[in-house]
Amino acid sequence: MEEAERLCDRIIIVDHGKVIANDTLAGVRRLVPDLNVLDVEIENPGEGEWWSGLGRVDGVSAVSCAERVLRVTVQSLPDVTPRVLVWLRDGGYRCVHLASQRADLETVFLTLTGRSVRNA
Repeated sequence: MEEAERLCDRIIIVDHGKVIANDTLAGVRRLVPDLNVLDVEIENPGEGEWWSGLGRVDGVSAVSCAERVLRVTVQSLPDVTPRVLVWLRDGGYRCVHLASQRADLETVFLTLTGRSVRNA
C-alpha cells in the first residue's frame, strides 16, 4: 500500500470483483473525507486488549495497538480527539505523545471495504 501511495497516478480498489474506487489518491481519499488517524503513545498500557472499549467512543472508526502506541481512526479530529483523551484519562491511562495524520491508503481501503488488506 505504501508503494502504491508513492508510485501510482491512479488507485483502483476492487472488493469482491466490484470496483468501488477508481481515481487519483486524492480522489480516493475524498471518498472518506473525515477520516484521520491519531497515534497515542501510552505510558502505562493495560493487559490484553485493554484498548478495545475505545472502539465504542462516538466517532471512532477503528482502534489497534502495537506495544504502547494506539492507532485510532477517527471521523473528525476536532470532535473526536477530546473524547478519546477523556476515555483514556478516565481509564487511568497516561498519554506521553499524541500525533495526528491523514488516513493512509490502507486505512481508506479498510474503511471502504470493511476488511483489512491481509483478508482481501
